[in-house]
Amino acid sequence: MSTLDELAAKVAALRGEYARVGKPILNAIIEADEQIREIKRDRGELFYVEYMRYHQQCTEECDDLEEAKGYARALEDAGDGSVKRIYGPGVELTDSEWDEP
Repeated sequence: MSTLDELAAKVAALRGEYARVGKPILNAIIEADEQIREIKRDRGELFYVEYMRYHQQCTEECDDLEEAKGYARALEDAGDGSVKRIYGPGVELTDSEWDEP
């Protein structure tokens, strides 16, 4: 068996192992994370970034203020949108207040 055949067999075995063990664990993580997000949403604990993209208003949910600010920075740095405001529990940042130190 050549090195290429050995590596292809190893990849196939690892994919099989992932399908058997890894994928169910990953699915359980995703489900638990979605439940956490729902609870935070119901409690009003999420932060939101409102922005304009292609003349359409969009909103992104974030778990905390730092994540929201990071999303807003990345969005504007990439030229993918114009941030209008960030808001959440006790926070209302407009214009570029969210980017101030």
